[in-house]
Amino acid sequence: MKRLIVLKEFDRIYIGEKINDVIITNTDIEQLQNLKIDKSKANVEDFLNPIRKGVQFKNYVGVLKINSGLIVEILPKLYGINSDEESKKLVFTMLRDTKHVKSKLFDEIAMDKDNNSMLEIFINMFLDEVEKICKVGLVSEYQKVEENFKFLKGKLLIHKHVKVNKFNYSNFYNEYDDFILDHNLNRLIKATLIYLSKVNVSNNVNRKINNLLPFFEDINARLLDINKISPHINRRFEIYDKAIEWSKMILNNNTFNTFSGVNSSLAFLFPMERLYEEYVYNKLKYNNIDNIEIVSQQNKYSLFNKKNNEYTSIYKLKPDIVIKKNEDVIIVDTKWKILGSNGPSQMDIYQMYAYFTRYRHHGINVKKVILLYPYSGSYPRTVFQSLSEAGGTIAIIEVAFVNLTDDNWINDFWKLI
Repeated sequence: MKRLIVLKEFDRIYIGEKINDVIITNTDIEQLQNLKIDKSKANVEDFLNPIRKGVQFKNYVGVLKINSGLIVEILPKLYGINSDEESKKLVFTMLRDTKHVKSKLFDEIAMDKDNNSMLEIFINMFLDEVEKICKVGLVSEYQKVEENFKFLKGKLLIHKHVKVNKFNYSNFYNEYDDFILDHNLNRLIKATLIYLSKVNVSNNVNRKINNLLPFFEDINARLLDINKISPHINRRFEIYDKAIEWSKMILNNNTFNTFSGVNSSLAFLFPMERLYEEYVYNKLKYNNIDNIEIVSQQNKYSLFNKKNNEYTSIYKLKPDIVIKKNEDVIIVDTKWKILGSNGPSQMDIYQMYAYFTRYRHHGINVKKVILLYPYSGSYPRTVFQSLSEAGGTIAIIEVAFVNLTDDNWINDFWKLI
C-alpha cells in the first residue's frame, strides 16, 4: 500500500499521527530529521524544522520520498483553493511559467484520476520523453574507441601498444572513431531508469521502466560528470533535450533547491517564495502591453554609497521587478505571504520606502512601489502615501494582490500601472 500524505506549507507531523490513513512512524520522523544535503546549495533548515517527536515543513512545495516508503506532498497554502487537485494544478502552472526551472519540461502535464501522485506525474513526464526516443530509435554518435586488434585500424597508440603488446607483436593497440549507441546521453537515460526502478514509486511506473530498459540493453550505465553532459551535440539529438534535462533533475536533484542524500530517495521541492516571484515576472514579461520594459532582480543601486571616508556600495537594493513605461518607473516586490487583517509588516513597508526614496535620489521617476501578495480576502487593496509638510508626495506604496485562481489576474494588474 502506498504511504502518501498530503500537507500544506508550514504543516507539522508527529510520530503516531494518522494522516490520509497513513500512520507516521518513528523511522519516518528520524529520516526526515536527518536528511543529508547532496549536490544542493540549499540547507535542510530551509525546508523543515525538527521539532519534538516530529517535523515542521516550511514554504517549499512539491514532493519528497524517503527510504521508509513515506511520500510527502507539500502544496501551497492559498485562499480560494478548495481541493488538493486544484493546488497541484496551480503548482504545475507556475512551474510552466518559471524561467529558473526548465519550464519547457512542464509543457505537457498529465493529471488524471489514475495518476494523482505528484511524484508519479514528475516521473511519468520523464518516462514519456524516453518513450518518444525509443519509438523513433536511439541515436548513435561517433565515439573514440580503444581496442587491441590483429590489424591496424585508425591510429596506433604507441605508448599503450608497447605496454599491452609487450609479448605479443601480432596485435595493434588502436584508437578509432566508431558510430555507436553507447554514448553519454544514452548512458545518462539508462542510469536514470535504473535509479527510478530502485525508488519503487508504483507498479505503473515500474512497468513502464521495465518496458523501456530493453531498448538500452547494450548501453553502459556508468557515467562521467552529469553536469558536463549536454543534449545539444547536433540537431539529430533534439528529441533528447527534455529527457536529458529530466535525468539531470532526477539524478542531481537539480531544481531550484532540492534535497537528497542517505535518507532521501527522490525529491522535487521548490521554494514557494521564489516560484511566486518568477511566475509573476514571467507572466508580466510575456503578457506585456505597450512594449513596457520589465526587469527582474535589478541591482543597480545601494542604500549607501560611502562608509567612513571610502566610497563603496553598501546594502544593495534588489527589487524583484522594475517596470518602466516611457520615463515612469514602478517597482514591484512580490511577497509570498497570506496577508492577515493587520496588513503588511513594518519591515516590508520600510523596505519599499527605501526602494522608492533611493531610486528617486538617483533621478528615477518612480511613480509608486507595489507590494504584491497572493489574494487572501483579509486585507483590502491599500495605498500608503508619505507627504511632506508642504503637502508634496515623498513616497507612494501600494498593497495589491494576485488572485492565482483567476486566469485574468494579469489584466487586473495592468490596470494598476
